[in-house]
Amino acid sequence: MTDSNVRTSIYSTLDSTALVYTNPAAGAPADDNPWRWAGFVMHPIGVGLDYVVNRPLYSISSTFPRATGYTNEDAMLDAYRQR
Repeated sequence: MTDSNVRTSIYSTLDSTALVYTNPAAGAPADDNPWRWAGFVMHPIGVGLDYVVNRPLYSISSTFPRATGYTNEDAMLDAYRQR
């Protein structure tokens, strides 16, 4: 016995956005957009630039905070970075 009104969502029927979650087009394959592949290629380059350029600049500017404008907020953000 097949029922065509069976919901495929694991979300509550009271959830007003449940139909958005069960949209099959929302689960697009990884090769649907060429910019996605550009992101895969550019991500390691961006991480490398972060370690080579950005982090040393933060370290240098933290030694001269008044001259470089390094604030307590910058120090807090730098402390939360993964090493």
